[in-house]
Amino acid sequence: MIKKKQKEAIDELYQGDGDELAVCSKLNIKNSQWQSWLGSREFSSELEYRTAALKRQTEIMLAKYSPLAVAVLISLCKSQSDETSRKACVDILQIALNLQSRQPEASNDNRQTPEIDQETASAVLAVLAERKRQR
Repeated sequence: MIKKKQKEAIDELYQGDGDELAVCSKLNIKNSQWQSWLGSREFSSELEYRTAALKRQTEIMLAKYSPLAVAVLISLCKSQSDETSRKACVDILQIALNLQSRQPEASNDNRQTPEIDQETASAVLAVLAERKRQR
């Protein structure tokens, strides 16, 4: 079980900007004491638990808002600005590659092909062609 001062330091660390030196300064914790706490199994376990909780929260938020972000990117592919359109298409391709690399190889029967409209598909293909031409 961590001590009250350790809990206060961890709370401050995660509620603030994560600056260990600022936390130690604010709570009058000597560097040697902080290092000792970091070597403590209970203290480091609490830090790991809090970090894992934040990562889970981030993953939930990403899962929740990813469809909206992709929809916005798809709409930006149709932008009047060539640069905006190009960047949006590249971002969509990068997202697709990242998703594909994270998923285990599935059988062809189980794969779903994402549906995009003809204009967006053309814009994406144009970006690919431009990239290939530049190489």
